[in-house]
Amino acid sequence: MSVGPHIANALLLFGLLRRMTGALWRSALVAALFALHPLHVESVAWASERKDVLSTLFFLLTLWAYAAYAEGRRPEARPGRARRPAANYLLALGCFALGLMSKPMLVTLPFVLLLLDYWPLQRWPRRAPAAQPDTATGRPRLGLFSLLLEKAPFFALAAASSIVTYFVQRHGGAVSTSLTFGERVANALISYARYIGKTFWPLDLSILYPHPGRWPLGAGVGAAVLLLACAIGLINGLGIVFLGLSPIVMTLATNGLLQGAALLYSNGTPDGFSSPMLRWFMTGKIWVFAPVTIFMVAFVFAAVTLLGRTPFGRRVYGLSLIHL
Repeated sequence: MSVGPHIANALLLFGLLRRMTGALWRSALVAALFALHPLHVESVAWASERKDVLSTLFFLLTLWAYAAYAEGRRPEARPGRARRPAANYLLALGCFALGLMSKPMLVTLPFVLLLLDYWPLQRWPRRAPAAQPDTATGRPRLGLFSLLLEKAPFFALAAASSIVTYFVQRHGGAVSTSLTFGERVANALISYARYIGKTFWPLDLSILYPHPGRWPLGAGVGAAVLLLACAIGLINGLGIVFLGLSPIVMTLATNGLLQGAALLYSNGTPDGFSSPMLRWFMTGKIWVFAPVTIFMVAFVFAAVTLLGRTPFGRRVYGLSLIHL
């Protein structure tokens, strides 16, 4: 039984969220959901699954040490322990190594650190010059390359752990060779979608989820569409945040790219579906580019210029700020 360590993890999660966000009740709600969610029954009840609880402990300790490291780099940080970013950084790296030894599932933690840099630590660049402190929080604004370089040791540990785990599992016969590459991809997509679904609706839980041998085509397509929609939303958000584009412009540009990809995949619009002029616009060629591609590039350029360099565009941005 791992009830004690699981309770400690829940309390640690509450303290971590409270420290990073300053939100008391929201942090308590998230920690309570973590402590009581049915998906954690297996990890707590099985002695063989103690590695889950132990790796979670080191995961949270890594986040705590990293948050202390980020806070130590603030200009207003108090002298003493709070101003020891190097020690906190090494502590985070050591806890991460211990977590990987507990369970290699923690290889995605460097990406979690990048997400924490965006929120709630607010260290990503947002139109402010690199390395300039934010006027509201006083936290240093680093360039994206600096943030990635800062995570290089974490990525190196994750890569080393992945390589070692693969060869050890292969030597032990745990790597199956009975499934094709396409079946593996379909199983990964469906597993992602099913896990997300059970997070919100924990029904039909089981000790084991055996592979059915062949997933229905609809299940694979549905899972792929769900994950593709999440990826498109992420790309759309990154374009708005980091390129400084208007949400309307970025959404229209993303929609144009998706339509172009669909037309390339389907070899253009079928005959009889639209007028010849529209078919030429979507599938014709000007030099080596489709007319719709040239139009979308010109449209994005004109929209960015209009919104950023004209009184009308400044009024539009002013209205959006009022609504925000």
